[in-house]
Amino acid sequence: MYARHQSFALRLLILLTGACAVFLLVSGRLNASTSEQAPRPYQVQPGDTLWEIASEISEEDVDVRVVIAEIKRLNDLDTSSLRSGQSLLIPAT
Repeated sequence: MYARHQSFALRLLILLTGACAVFLLVSGRLNASTSEQAPRPYQVQPGDTLWEIASEISEEDVDVRVVIAEIKRLNDLDTSSLRSGQSLLIPAT
């Protein structure tokens, strides 16, 4: 009887370890697109919008809104308004 409980506990431990490993791999992949590389400078051109800038630099599988939020976070922006000549930090591609 004791051996059966020990075997169950071992299987449960292996299962939980595997689940944790998968979670860490997936969460690392999601964060890798915006946080691993240093941001680069960008000077806002006349007519630029955050949507256009984010669309240009975002990868296909990344939502543009996520990139906009990252640009706003990097630059401590409260709004999406931009001025021509403004300097921004944008996530590296």
